[in-house]
Amino acid sequence: MRSVSTPPPEARKLEEAEFHDKLRGLYETDPERYGYFTSNKKFYSVVKSSDDFYYDWLRRNATGKRILDFGCGSGTHSTELAHFAGHVTGIDMTPAMLNKARAAATQMGATNVEFVESEAEQLPFADGSFDVVVSNGVIDLIPDKDAVFAELYRVLAPGGRLQIADVTIQNPVSAEGRRNIDLWTG
Repeated sequence: MRSVSTPPPEARKLEEAEFHDKLRGLYETDPERYGYFTSNKKFYSVVKSSDDFYYDWLRRNATGKRILDFGCGSGTHSTELAHFAGHVTGIDMTPAMLNKARAAATQMGATNVEFVESEAEQLPFADGSFDVVVSNGVIDLIPDKDAVFAELYRVLAPGGRLQIADVTIQNPVSAEGRRNIDLWTG
Protein backbone atom coordinates (compact mmCIF):
# COMPACT_ATOMS: atom_id res chain seq x y z
CA MET A 1 0.00 0.00 0.00
CA ARG A 2 1.45 3.36 -1.04
CA SER A 3 1.49 6.12 1.54
CA VAL A 4 1.21 9.09 -0.83
CA SER A 5 -0.17 9.88 -4.24
CA THR A 6 2.74 9.55 -6.62
CA PRO A 7 2.74 11.23 -10.03
CA PRO A 8 3.32 8.89 -12.96
CA PRO A 9 7.06 8.09 -13.25
CA GLU A 10 7.41 9.83 -16.62
CA ALA A 11 5.80 13.04 -15.32
CA ARG A 12 8.03 13.02 -12.21
CA LYS A 13 11.09 12.30 -14.33
CA LEU A 14 10.32 15.23 -16.63
CA GLU A 15 9.69 17.55 -13.66
CA GLU A 16 13.00 16.53 -12.02
CA ALA A 17 14.94 16.88 -15.28
CA GLU A 18 13.39 20.31 -15.87
CA PHE A 19 14.45 21.46 -12.37
CA HIS A 20 18.06 20.34 -12.86
CA ASP A 21 18.20 21.72 -16.41
CA LYS A 22 16.98 25.07 -15.05
CA LEU A 23 19.73 25.09 -12.43
CA ARG A 24 22.38 24.06 -14.99
CA GLY A 25 21.04 26.73 -17.34
CA LEU A 26 21.64 29.35 -14.66
CA TYR A 27 25.26 28.23 -14.43
CA GLU A 28 25.71 28.85 -18.15
CA THR A 29 23.62 32.02 -18.53
CA ASP A 30 23.83 33.75 -15.15
CA PRO A 31 26.82 32.53 -13.08
CA GLU A 32 26.16 35.13 -10.35
CA ARG A 33 22.60 33.88 -9.77
CA TYR A 34 23.82 30.27 -9.92
CA GLY A 35 26.42 31.18 -7.28
CA TYR A 36 23.66 32.56 -5.08
CA PHE A 37 21.80 29.24 -5.24
CA THR A 38 24.87 27.12 -4.53
CA SER A 39 26.97 29.18 -2.13
CA ASN A 40 25.52 28.62 1.33
CA LYS A 41 28.83 28.44 3.24
CA LYS A 42 27.35 27.17 6.50
CA PHE A 43 25.55 24.36 4.64
CA TYR A 44 28.67 23.38 2.71
CA SER A 45 30.86 23.36 5.82
CA VAL A 46 28.44 20.83 7.30
CA VAL A 47 28.49 18.91 4.02
CA LYS A 48 32.30 18.76 4.14
CA SER A 49 32.33 17.23 7.63
CA SER A 50 29.53 14.87 6.57
CA ASP A 51 31.52 13.82 3.50
CA ASP A 52 34.56 13.10 5.69
CA PHE A 53 32.43 10.88 7.94
CA TYR A 54 30.72 9.29 4.92
CA TYR A 55 33.93 8.23 3.16
CA ASP A 56 35.60 7.12 6.37
CA TRP A 57 32.63 4.90 7.20
CA LEU A 58 32.59 3.48 3.68
CA ARG A 59 36.32 2.74 3.66
CA ARG A 60 35.85 0.77 6.88
CA ASN A 61 32.66 -1.03 5.81
CA ALA A 62 32.59 -1.24 2.03
CA THR A 63 36.11 -1.94 0.78
CA GLY A 64 35.96 -4.62 -1.91
CA LYS A 65 32.15 -4.76 -1.79
CA ARG A 66 29.37 -4.29 -4.34
CA ILE A 67 27.98 -0.77 -3.86
CA LEU A 68 24.82 0.81 -5.25
CA ASP A 69 25.02 4.62 -5.44
CA PHE A 70 21.31 5.42 -5.36
CA GLY A 71 20.69 8.68 -7.26
CA CYS A 72 24.29 9.09 -8.37
CA GLY A 73 23.79 12.33 -10.29
CA SER A 74 27.03 13.33 -12.01
CA GLY A 75 28.91 10.43 -10.41
CA THR A 76 30.90 12.36 -7.82
CA HIS A 77 30.43 9.75 -5.10
CA SER A 78 30.50 6.76 -7.46
CA THR A 79 33.89 7.67 -8.86
CA GLU A 80 35.29 8.28 -5.37
CA LEU A 81 33.89 4.94 -4.17
CA ALA A 82 35.53 3.21 -7.14
CA HIS A 83 38.91 3.75 -5.45
CA PHE A 84 38.15 1.11 -2.82
CA ALA A 85 34.95 -0.73 -3.78
CA GLY A 86 34.86 -4.04 -5.56
CA HIS A 87 32.24 -2.69 -7.97
CA VAL A 88 30.06 0.45 -7.98
CA THR A 89 26.76 0.79 -9.79
CA GLY A 90 25.33 4.29 -9.92
CA ILE A 91 21.69 4.85 -10.83
CA ASP A 92 19.99 8.05 -11.86
CA MET A 93 16.85 8.85 -13.80
CA THR A 94 18.27 11.59 -16.02
CA PRO A 95 20.39 10.80 -19.08
CA ALA A 96 22.25 14.14 -18.84
CA MET A 97 23.56 13.30 -15.36
CA LEU A 98 24.43 9.74 -16.37
CA ASN A 99 26.44 11.08 -19.31
CA LYS A 100 28.39 13.32 -16.92
CA ALA A 101 28.94 10.38 -14.55
CA ARG A 102 30.21 8.14 -17.35
CA ALA A 103 32.55 10.88 -18.57
CA ALA A 104 33.94 11.36 -15.05
CA ALA A 105 34.55 7.61 -14.64
CA THR A 106 36.24 7.43 -18.04
CA GLN A 107 38.41 10.44 -17.22
CA MET A 108 39.67 8.82 -14.01
CA GLY A 109 40.11 5.42 -15.67
CA ALA A 110 37.68 3.63 -13.34
CA THR A 111 36.89 0.16 -14.68
CA ASN A 112 34.83 -1.02 -11.71
CA VAL A 113 31.98 1.47 -12.02
CA GLU A 114 28.88 1.49 -14.22
CA PHE A 115 25.89 3.80 -14.54
CA VAL A 116 22.31 2.71 -15.16
CA GLU A 117 19.20 4.76 -15.93
CA SER A 118 16.47 3.74 -13.52
CA GLU A 119 13.41 4.87 -11.63
CA ALA A 120 13.97 4.84 -7.87
CA GLU A 121 10.82 2.86 -7.15
CA GLN A 122 11.60 0.05 -9.63
CA LEU A 123 15.27 -0.88 -9.63
CA PRO A 124 16.42 -3.17 -12.48
CA PHE A 125 18.51 -5.46 -10.24
CA ALA A 126 18.01 -8.92 -8.77
CA ASP A 127 17.28 -9.36 -5.08
CA GLY A 128 20.42 -9.16 -2.93
CA SER A 129 22.59 -7.61 -5.67
CA PHE A 130 24.50 -5.18 -3.41
CA ASP A 131 26.44 -5.35 -0.15
CA VAL A 132 26.11 -1.62 0.50
CA VAL A 133 23.62 0.98 -0.71
CA VAL A 134 24.54 4.65 -0.43
CA SER A 135 22.31 7.62 -1.07
CA ASN A 136 23.17 11.26 -0.59
CA GLY A 137 20.42 13.88 -0.84
CA VAL A 138 18.06 11.90 -3.06
CA ILE A 139 15.36 10.17 -1.05
CA ASP A 140 13.86 13.46 0.15
CA LEU A 141 13.05 14.27 -3.50
CA ILE A 142 11.00 11.09 -4.06
CA PRO A 143 7.32 11.21 -3.07
CA ASP A 144 6.82 7.49 -2.37
CA LYS A 145 9.33 6.75 0.40
CA ASP A 146 7.76 3.35 1.18
CA ALA A 147 8.37 2.14 -2.38
CA VAL A 148 11.95 3.46 -2.32
CA PHE A 149 12.87 1.74 0.94
CA ALA A 150 11.18 -1.49 -0.18
CA GLU A 151 13.38 -1.47 -3.29
CA LEU A 152 16.54 -0.62 -1.37
CA TYR A 153 15.96 -3.48 1.04
CA ARG A 154 15.11 -5.83 -1.86
CA VAL A 155 18.40 -5.22 -3.69
CA LEU A 156 20.46 -5.23 -0.48
CA ALA A 157 22.15 -8.56 0.27
CA PRO A 158 21.39 -10.22 3.62
CA GLY A 159 23.58 -8.54 6.22
CA GLY A 160 24.13 -5.58 3.86
CA ARG A 161 24.27 -1.98 4.98
CA LEU A 162 22.60 1.31 4.07
CA GLN A 163 24.44 4.64 4.30
CA ILE A 164 21.97 7.49 3.81
CA ALA A 165 22.56 11.23 4.11
CA ASP A 166 19.45 13.24 3.43
CA VAL A 167 17.26 16.19 4.28
CA THR A 168 14.32 15.69 6.59
CA ILE A 169 11.34 17.95 7.13
CA GLN A 170 8.42 17.85 9.51
CA ASN A 171 5.60 18.83 7.13
CA PRO A 172 4.78 17.91 3.53
CA VAL A 173 5.87 20.30 0.79
CA SER A 174 3.17 21.41 -1.64
CA ALA A 175 3.45 20.65 -5.36
CA GLU A 176 3.87 24.38 -6.00
CA GLY A 177 6.67 24.52 -3.44
CA ARG A 178 8.45 21.59 -5.09
CA ARG A 179 8.43 23.44 -8.44
CA ASN A 180 9.83 26.70 -7.05
CA ILE A 181 13.65 26.59 -7.35
CA ASP A 182 13.99 29.60 -5.03
CA LEU A 183 12.53 27.58 -2.13
CA TRP A 184 14.94 24.63 -2.60
CA THR A 185 18.22 26.45 -3.12
CA GLY A 186 20.25 29.25 -1.58
